[in-house]
Amino acid sequence: MNYERVKNLESWIREDPNEPFNKYALAMELSGNDPKRVGSLFQELMTQHADYLPTYYIAAGFFLYQGDQPKAIQALETGILVAKKQNDLKTEKELTSFLDELLFE
Repeated sequence: MNYERVKNLESWIREDPNEPFNKYALAMELSGNDPKRVGSLFQELMTQHADYLPTYYIAAGFFLYQGDQPKAIQALETGILVAKKQNDLKTEKELTSFLDELLFE
């Protein structure tokens, strides 16, 4: 984890809390070091920035790694709906494939 990058991202989030990428990048930077905060950031992204499609695949993987399969499934199902709404067929397929793996293992 790069502490300087974390400080910069936190500062950018304070300056522009409506920019989802900074929260996403902070979650990625903290991944493996602060799972509680990472989970909180992903939840915030999925509620406050629901149309930010990159969140869903990574968040599902995070929740699955944390042992929370229901939350991973919920993230994937929501992401699929967002991808359909945005007509992003590639992301929809990726999320559906991940979901199928979880449900049919």
